[in-house]
Formats: sequence, structure tokens, C-alpha cells
Amino acid sequence: IQLQTAFGGGKTHTMLAVYHLARGTVPAEELRGMVPLLQAAGLSEAPRARLVVLDGNRQAPNIPQNRGGTRVHTLWGELAWQLGGGEGYELVRQADESGTSPGKEVLAGLLAAHSPCVILIDELVAYIRQFEEGKILSGGTFDSNLSFVQALTEALKVVPTALLLASLPESEKEAGSRRGQMAL
Repeated sequence: IQLQTAFGGGKTHTMLAVYHLARGTVPAEELRGMVPLLQAAGLSEAPRARLVVLDGNRQAPNIPQNRGGTRVHTLWGELAWQLGGGEGYELVRQADESGTSPGKEVLAGLLAAHSPCVILIDELVAYIRQFEEGKILSGGTFDSNLSFVQALTEALKVVPTALLLASLPESEKEAGSRRGQMAL
């Protein structure tokens, strides 16, 4: 699911609502407009899901994160860690450490093993546009991050209990630099 609205169009707020809904900690009755949606889907309450939150404004492409004694370098490493902890990370360790996309098969296996899940990616373009041409950072390269996004969307097609919700700027102008426009 792609949220693409103008700056200030509610993308992040929508993702916060999905986060709370999937977490199941807030009753549907307390989430405005949710009861009619659930009723239309034939549900009395929303199913709970594992959550992954990737924030392109928070993560730095050249500063690995420490997760339980493991240094996580890339978006795919962070995705795997949030989904399955150390066990999930092991599935992508080699790709994370080398900064290369793990590919569709590995990602589909990861998603299937830890579903149902909801992956929220906010400010994806803001993250990817930081990769300078020809420069390799610990988070990979511009191309390896685009390959990851493509592999992830392909993997999601074969795992019906996994959902990706990503926010994208509405226009090239909002994407920022030339690299941001290329990422968009």
C-alpha cells in the first residue's frame, strides 16, 4: 500500500493509526471510523500482527545500530531484526554485512516465518536519497537499497499475511534533490 500525498497530507498519521490497530492495544471503538471498516470486512476486531517500523528520517545510512549485541547496517537488517530478533537477522546477516540486497526468496522466507506482520516505512525517499553515487556506505548503496525495495515488494506478493505500508512524497519537488527524485 502506497501512501502518496502532499506534504502535510496525513501519511504519518495514517501509519500511526495502522500501528495502533495492528498492535491491538487500543480497542477499535477508540479508533475513529474503525468499527464500520471492521464490520465491512466481517470482523469484530482487527487481527494482531508483528510490527516493523522503519523511519527514513531516524535511520542513518552510515551509522549501524546495535540490536541485542548485533550491529545492524541496512534497512533489510533492521527489518529482519524487528521481525524475528537474532533468529530473523541470521537470515539476512550476510546481505546486511555486505550491503547487498538479500533477494526475494530470503525476504519471502523471513516474512512467512514471522507473519502476520505489518511493515511501516516512513520517509523512504529521504533515506535512499542520502546515498551518493558511487559511494558505498554501511547501509549499502543507492542501487542496493532500490533492489531491496523491489525484492521486498515481490516477496510480499507471495506472503498474503504480510503487508507493507510506505509513505512517499507526492511530487518530485517534495522528493528533494536529483537523487531523491531518482529514488521516488
